[in-house]
Amino acid sequence: EINDSFIKSIIIEATNSGCNITVMSDYDLTYTAEKGFCKAEFSDVKEENPPIVSNSNCIVIDAGHGGHDPGAVGYNSEGKAVAYESHINLAIALLVGEKLEKSGIDVAYTRKSDKYVTLQERSELANELECKMFVSIHCNSIDKADIDGTQVYYHPASEYGTVLAKNIYGEVVNRTGLSPKKIQNGSHLYVIRTTTSPAVLVECAFISNESDREYLLSKQGQEELAESIYQGIMKSIK
Repeated sequence: EINDSFIKSIIIEATNSGCNITVMSDYDLTYTAEKGFCKAEFSDVKEENPPIVSNSNCIVIDAGHGGHDPGAVGYNSEGKAVAYESHINLAIALLVGEKLEKSGIDVAYTRKSDKYVTLQERSELANELECKMFVSIHCNSIDKADIDGTQVYYHPASEYGTVLAKNIYGEVVNRTGLSPKKIQNGSHLYVIRTTTSPAVLVECAFISNESDREYLLSKQGQEELAESIYQGIMKSIK
């Protein structure tokens, strides 16, 4: 079932009703349009358990979305767009990377500016580098404005990926005061499913919730989230 919150999290490019629609998503989908109506169909995806590869000291930091794919958008009570996920993701990702680099860890970024990077390019970078860890940074969104909190996705077949998810989640909950959701199976997410090293996707907070959104936009919030993710990574390395 494709609910409203999911639809809001993907980008649809179309010129008019009945034309082809391009969907950029963490899911493998095909979209068709006919007389203004859209139908989504899941394509068959072979579930694969990624092997654990950690023979490199490099950590890939992935700022989700970017460029013409802004990700989720936060709106105020007047319906005005006041926050873009891609911008928040990048700000936090750069802070995390800076902290890791100061600790002597090699960092590779999927992007360091507001540009579009495909999901395939993100996972391919991690696989080519045979990185120690892959950490993707995102903001959550749902059509219920009262829903808030933080969660982390991981691949249950990855022992170290599971540990990484638990450590980052624990640090975020303890350091930020954001409502705890949970860590959960993210094997359906492209970057987790196709990255061969331990991989997690951090949904920092809900951009659709006013309180969470203010926190995500604040320097304090971004710094605390970055420190939490950094500490979770360092704890996992140790």
